[in-house]
Amino acid sequence: MRLHWIDKLKSRVPWGSRFHGGGTGDKLNLLVENKMCPLSLISIYQSASTFKAPHDWAASPMSATVAWLMFAADLWVWYKTYYSEVDAARHAHKKYTAHKTTGIVLVHAMSGVLETCLGLIAILLPTAAATGDVTVWWWRSTAICALFLHIPTGLLLSPKVWGLKHITVIGYFIVGFLRAHKAILTLYDPVANLPDLWILLHMATLVRLVAYYISPWSSSDGGRSGDLLTDPLVYTFTVTVAGLVTLGFVYPPAINLFALVVLAFAHAIWPSNISTKRIPTVSVAPTPIIQQETEQQPTTISSSSRARSKTRSKRKV
Repeated sequence: MRLHWIDKLKSRVPWGSRFHGGGTGDKLNLLVENKMCPLSLISIYQSASTFKAPHDWAASPMSATVAWLMFAADLWVWYKTYYSEVDAARHAHKKYTAHKTTGIVLVHAMSGVLETCLGLIAILLPTAAATGDVTVWWWRSTAICALFLHIPTGLLLSPKVWGLKHITVIGYFIVGFLRAHKAILTLYDPVANLPDLWILLHMATLVRLVAYYISPWSSSDGGRSGDLLTDPLVYTFTVTVAGLVTLGFVYPPAINLFALVVLAFAHAIWPSNISTKRIPTVSVAPTPIIQQETEQQPTTISSSSRARSKTRSKRKV
């Protein structure tokens, strides 16, 4: 890809010496066209224009084993969320009750379950028959469910999520827009894009798995299981890890780096507000009373002796 501004820059270079067999303009072309400037915006633009997904699902479809394992993880998370750890989920959802968005949460949860089941059926259908009307209906119905139910409700709930807002809110918006992009692509080319859309849906599953088994779940001095789920720092760590890992299965590493750059700009515009009370401190054991008395005794003796010496000096005068 040859850029016009390179030719203009070549004509304006004040020196025309040649080095290593090429002029200055040729070196500029070499740096840009061969992507040897990783910090150049042109290099980033060229990488984005030649973007290729990590997996070519049209050439090698997702195996049924992987699809069933992902669905098994969904079932386990649903069991933990709505039965085993239901108290922690209810406590976390009190915020939505206070904001009167329980109906949106219900639609979001039901549409997520529906999209998961539709996506599983579509992926298990034979890819060779994807040109048939029945198979295409299953694939595109998954995209329609995501585009008109799950993604809009998720975007409505994102401003009120837990955690550090410049990370969790912006992160959920990034994933929402990426899923919307994949859903639109799935309507036109379902075979190549539906697995990516279904993988991005499983970010919610991975968030809960990280919360259950990696992040701190219960405090040492609390009386309720899962009381650290809504802790701002813990929840932010959970969402960040799950989000970046999920994006890594659909997009190249440059997208993860771009997401971190966006979060850095978001932090500059929307800085976090954390109290110093959250900083852990080291508690010092109190000094025994007997030890305090023995430590204070020499000071009292020295003060009294000083007073006596002063009175004696006055008498001599």
